[in-house]
Amino acid sequence: MEEIEPLEPTKDNSKKGGEKPQKGKNKRKENLSNQNEFIPIVEALEIPEEEKTKLYSAVVSIFKKESFSGPLPPPRMLKEYNNVIENGAERIMVMAEKQGEHRRSLESHAVTEQLRQSRYGQIFGFIIALLLIGVSTVLGLSGQPVLAGVLGGSTLVSLVTVFVYGKVTQKKELKEKDN
Repeated sequence: MEEIEPLEPTKDNSKKGGEKPQKGKNKRKENLSNQNEFIPIVEALEIPEEEKTKLYSAVVSIFKKESFSGPLPPPRMLKEYNNVIENGAERIMVMAEKQGEHRRSLESHAVTEQLRQSRYGQIFGFIIALLLIGVSTVLGLSGQPVLAGVLGGSTLVSLVTVFVYGKVTQKKELKEKDN
């Protein structure tokens, strides 16, 4: 429950009635554990009855607000669903279980597809590298050593870069998961 700072009455000799609500020097905080503690505070205020009614309504709204996060409501609230709809709690539990199964199925499918793509990428990369090194060798044997060197060298530099970059990225991802 949120703590509030009550207004303390102080003497004001310039007006009739003597007391008016004002923040006092000795500020004290009280935790209102229920709305009944709020009634004397509102009654002590010198405001029209209409404003007091608005304050009471606001306090009742504040005290009755409930919320939760996550796939399932708290057990007490879950039981209340049975009062609204027949087997409400059971239906909510089944819905949460189905959603969990669906999520795990999607995650499993995504991981399988990522592994498949990675495998194909390695196979096709290997084939392309072999082809370029073969072409580079043929060019070197046929009297084109500069072109063979550029093609073969760039192929090897590309392969090394891909493997080093992949290892660095993998280490970063593992480190982020650990944190």
